[in-house]
Amino acid sequence: MRNLSLGVWTIVLLMASCTSDQKSVVTKSGLQINYVTEGDGPGPVVGELMLLHMNYKDANGNAFFESKEIGSTVPILYDTGRWKDAGMMYEVFALLKVGDSITFDVPAKDLFEKSFRGQMPDSIAPGSKITFAIGVEEAVSQAAYANRINSEQLGIDAKIIDNYLSQNSIEAQTTDSGLRYLVSQEGTGPNATPGSQVQVHYHGTLLDGTKFDSSYDRGQPFSFVLGQGRVIQGWDEGIALLNKGAKATLYIPSSLAYGERGSPPTIQPNSVLKFDVELVDFQ
Repeated sequence: MRNLSLGVWTIVLLMASCTSDQKSVVTKSGLQINYVTEGDGPGPVVGELMLLHMNYKDANGNAFFESKEIGSTVPILYDTGRWKDAGMMYEVFALLKVGDSITFDVPAKDLFEKSFRGQMPDSIAPGSKITFAIGVEEAVSQAAYANRINSEQLGIDAKIIDNYLSQNSIEAQTTDSGLRYLVSQEGTGPNATPGSQVQVHYHGTLLDGTKFDSSYDRGQPFSFVLGQGRVIQGWDEGIALLNKGAKATLYIPSSLAYGERGSPPTIQPNSVLKFDVELVDFQ
């Protein structure tokens, strides 16, 4: 697939205001699309995500949104079936290919009321238009995009955890998945294995010490079947590193915990978790 780098995208935005011999096409509703660059990549298929560099501004040049300000592309689910009544902007999206860079003006009323499903701001003059500049970096499956986001977040979480460990002079071990752990008390016998019914006492906090749950407060260990996805991934992996009676601290990246969803109100999206755990017994 063809990628449109951030440097090229910056040049595209500069060219958009000065190119006079652009190719243009007109949508069914009469919206004119001006091509700064016509891509040679494929068109997305339904269910894929288009990753767009995007900005849009009002008639006075006031910016509403610039993707460079958030430091990433904007993912748009390609689904023409759902776009039929979503406004003129989606007529444009339906025609995009990988590598395209375009500009177009869309009536503000149509954009805010049909595409954004809201009211037009008072600051926007009636009958005015909103100018868009869009570049299509690539089209990817939803699964591939999710894996990419998880991988990027894992790198962020790793730095957060390692800084915490360094600041507190903690020497933890790291697994291939990015889990950090420190065994504070050795147990006896073999480690618990997937399929075992385990009983675990735990005390869970954020890295800043904020407690969100503790089995000790209830006076009863938590029981579950190990390796069946009944708990967060960091637990399935971390508890399997222990034998009966062992105690450890698990430092769990968000991608191995509650991810971008979090678990409100205490566990916010992309939160690193710390668990002091004790494998009381298993069968």
